[in-house]
Amino acid sequence: MNSDSPSTGFLLRPSSLQGLSAFFLSLPAPLVFYALGGGWALVVGGAATVWAGWVLVMALDYPHAFRGKRWALAGLAVAGVTTYTAVGDLAQNMLWRSAFQLTSKMSVYQDPVQKWTVQYPYLWGHEEQRISGTTSHVFRPSRLTPAMSFTVTCRPNVGTEDLALVVEGFFMNLPKGAETEILEREPVTLASGYKAYRVVYAEMSRRIPLKNEILFTLSGEKLFFLSVQATPRWFDRHRLYLERLLFSLQFP
Repeated sequence: MNSDSPSTGFLLRPSSLQGLSAFFLSLPAPLVFYALGGGWALVVGGAATVWAGWVLVMALDYPHAFRGKRWALAGLAVAGVTTYTAVGDLAQNMLWRSAFQLTSKMSVYQDPVQKWTVQYPYLWGHEEQRISGTTSHVFRPSRLTPAMSFTVTCRPNVGTEDLALVVEGFFMNLPKGAETEILEREPVTLASGYKAYRVVYAEMSRRIPLKNEILFTLSGEKLFFLSVQATPRWFDRHRLYLERLLFSLQFP
């Protein structure tokens, strides 16, 4: 198209202001990616990429808008790279969700004697372990992946109904040193009304470093110790999903 042609149809000639807008509208995309994740970054970055691309095409069609072209090109680079990164992040996340079998459909385990229940991913397996009166129920992906699991441990007759004493004993028995880091700790209340205590800590000295979130609660003198663990990266990515398992505990 001739740059001097007076006819532009429904397209308006881009000005330097449009080029600047293409650049500055692309800047929130990487911030959204780091703050909100790949999904929102794909939306924001995709929109900014389309706008910057349109401005750049128009700037190339009208060479007199030189500054607009340079700003639009810069905006297209920022938005395009962010969009590409967001697509890769979402694809990788979907692959790992499939590997860890983090399905939206849940199964419910009910203890045959005490009748308490928890939810766990539909494709995960269940294993029961009994040691000296303490029963542990371990839920993990049916595929071989040692880096993620959900455990419910029930210990009867702990000798106290004071949850604070139980939690204090846990901290006293944690390995000391820089390789064990307490990240979060706070009292919480379960949906059933039971008082509980939540702890998040990281174990970096293991062959496979793990991040753990633990929930303590008492039913009479029975201690329920629920934990989810995963490698730090995948714990952070799927934290809301894993916490859904922890807080699914229901008493009859």
